[in-house]
Amino acid sequence: MRKLLIGLAAAVAIGGIIVGISVQDNALLPQAGAADPQAAAKDPGALVPFLRFTGSGTVSVNPDTATITAGETGRGATAKAAMDDAQGRLRSLTAALRSAAAGATIATDPVSTYQDEQKRWIATASVTVSKLPVDNAQAVLQAAINANADQVSGPYFALERTSDAENEAVRRALAAARAKADAAAAAMGVHVTGIVSVDESSGGGGPIPMMSKTDAIATDSAAGAPPVVLPGTIDVSVMVTVTFAYGS
Repeated sequence: MRKLLIGLAAAVAIGGIIVGISVQDNALLPQAGAADPQAAAKDPGALVPFLRFTGSGTVSVNPDTATITAGETGRGATAKAAMDDAQGRLRSLTAALRSAAAGATIATDPVSTYQDEQKRWIATASVTVSKLPVDNAQAVLQAAINANADQVSGPYFALERTSDAENEAVRRALAAARAKADAAAAAMGVHVTGIVSVDESSGGGGPIPMMSKTDAIATDSAAGAPPVVLPGTIDVSVMVTVTFAYGS
């Protein structure tokens, strides 16, 4: 939550519009003429008539990273034998992924062993390729398929460099709130003179666009066609609550 300036406030709702007087240090002084929010900030006793509105802004952007998980299954008479089998297969799979995922991060995932209904031991082991450039997602998927991976999950797309999108979403949210304030002020026969405070929120903790599944993944192994990968877009959203000063 980001807050620029806020004071004690007395407010009433008129026709669904929050209207009030912002008071600093509870000094109820007579007001003369239109309110000046900059002067109010300097004078702790100044009264500022205000309007408060929310506004939201959303920006759709292309993801910049992808994440893919691929794994192998091993079988054996004992848990160790099954795990050795899975790990041997995983080493070959990891080598294939590494050659296709230059610059990405490859990390092992937790392994597991269990017995099936026939009391045979089963082991699973996998690796996750993260921070993968979107343009390389198709090649890494193809590498996993060519290596006969038992399990493949992804790609999941994300946005790591969010600052530009966040800033544009904030600008749109502020513009939306200002449009509401201007409409309300016009109906009241006054005009907006400035901004007293801005609170920003989104998703409970700021604009955080995260994992977004690919729009489509398809393979045609019979034809030997590469997997289809369509990253789609990710929405970055921001909501602001803005307190506006107004005057005649």
